[in-house]
Amino acid sequence: MSQMPGSPTVPLPKKPASPGGPAGGSPKLVVVALLVAVAAVVLVNLYVVGVRAGAQEGEFAFFRLRVAKDVGQVLSMDDVELQRLPVRYRDALPDVVEPNAAGEPLRLGDPFTRSAELGEPLTTRMFDDLTADAARRLITEGMRGVSLPVVSKLLPDPLKAEMRVDLLAPVRASGGRREMMVVMENVRVVSVGALNIVDERAAGTNRTSGNFDSLTVEARPDEAVLLNEITQEVQKIGTYTVLLRSPEERGATFIPDGGINPRLLERLGLAVAEQARGR
Repeated sequence: MSQMPGSPTVPLPKKPASPGGPAGGSPKLVVVALLVAVAAVVLVNLYVVGVRAGAQEGEFAFFRLRVAKDVGQVLSMDDVELQRLPVRYRDALPDVVEPNAAGEPLRLGDPFTRSAELGEPLTTRMFDDLTADAARRLITEGMRGVSLPVVSKLLPDPLKAEMRVDLLAPVRASGGRREMMVVMENVRVVSVGALNIVDERAAGTNRTSGNFDSLTVEARPDEAVLLNEITQEVQKIGTYTVLLRSPEERGATFIPDGGINPRLLERLGLAVAEQARGR
């Protein structure tokens, strides 16, 4: 609008500054925002590069234990879970057990020769073949190895060293008949015939191809003495019978107090030593 000559000058009102405009913002905040954005882009790029590198590098698979395992217990699929790592970490885990073509651990069904803890990577060292001297050291401190007469063809399959069994023996009953009685339950096998855990591994599926007449089990010293006396009676009419049991089952079925069956000792007229409770 034109202004009349001589009229007073009236200044036009200024537009208020926008709250979001540069006048109301902080240059430092803008710089920080830019730096954060740049860092995020860099991190995303690094992640993508790492994923691509990992895919190009490849991975290796191994197993980790989902439960703790004791010596003599066998490995099952329920005991492990599959894990994967980039191959660059392979040298840090040189002895882990890897899966076969079916995705199962290569030592599936093998007995542990040493205890293993929950969460440990499954390694071949847990199933190491032992020397004869090391196998003898597998007898628990304070225990004894006792050799018992058996018939190899009548042993359960797959009976191996480190498994647990129940022992039965023939005894004479009234009228001259023969009766089978439980001798001990939950007994740990040290060796089968002349085969300790080393020979078991070497023999593989041919373990039963040869005949043998002895089985070595672990017992407390007082039990070992009584077992030797029982064996002298057993050999007059037969040999021991072995029943294979699950390593997870530790409870007694026929002998609640554990040890040697007191009814058998009474039948044979043997002195009953004070037996420690709980095997």
